[in-house]
Amino acid sequence: MPGPLRIMRPFPPKDPNNATISDSDTDSKSFTAAPSISLTKTGTLVEDEVAPTDRTDEGDKITYEFTVENTGNVTLTGITITDDDATILGGPIDLGPGRE
Repeated sequence: MPGPLRIMRPFPPKDPNNATISDSDTDSKSFTAAPSISLTKTGTLVEDEVAPTDRTDEGDKITYEFTVENTGNVTLTGITITDDDATILGGPIDLGPGRE
């Protein structure tokens, strides 16, 4: 049974003239924090709360869905939503960049 393939190289590496090859590299990046958030509120009418259920009547309800997206480049923490016209369930939440 054949054994594993081994590739042997001299260390330190040498060029064709047998001179030692060396290299060094420094890389540093910086960025400016740019927090940003997007909030979308979508309402859906629930017409079957009050008879007749085939039309909109006083007393029918609207359910809301909130979508929060972190449109910035830093993590946002402790996000809460308040709305004077709705009861909000859940939260607070944390969102990394690009997450919703």
